[in-house]
This record gives sequence, structure tokens and C-alpha cells, in this order.
Amino acid sequence: MDRRIVGFHQDDEQQWVATLDCGHTQHLRHDPPWQERSWVLDPVTRSEHLGTILNLPASATRRRSICLTPRPTRTPNSRIV
Repeated sequence: MDRRIVGFHQDDEQQWVATLDCGHTQHLRHDPPWQERSWVLDPVTRSEHLGTILNLPASATRRRSICLTPRPTRTPNSRIV
């Protein structure tokens, strides 16, 4: 299932993780020779990939209904709406 990258953050092991428009996250590791994603290491090239479409792996595709349901939003000092 195709999803758009809306942000990035690093996990506890300092690996880069993309936040997708459906609320899921996807690790984007640069781990040659298995995964060539040197662009995640540079802030400029990483920001150029905002909006890039990623295909969720099969395990996330099985949770397709989750991706189609809007995420609840939080406002400061409030409950989930």
C-alpha cells in the first residue's frame, strides 16, 4: 500500500524512521550492501524526500483498514478528539 512520507525522526538506536501520512512508521536504514539509502544521513537530502511515496511491507498491508482510518488528533491539554 502506497503511503507518503510526512516526517522523519531517529529511534533509540539512532536509526532513521519515516512517519507516513497514515500514521505508521517505516525504518529507512542505510546499511550497505543490503540497503543503499545514504540520503537519510544528510538533513538536506532527507528533507527533499518529504512527500516521497513508500510502499508499506506486506505485514502492514494486512492492517490496511488501520491506514484507511483517520488518526485521532490531540490538542494541547486535551483528550483525543
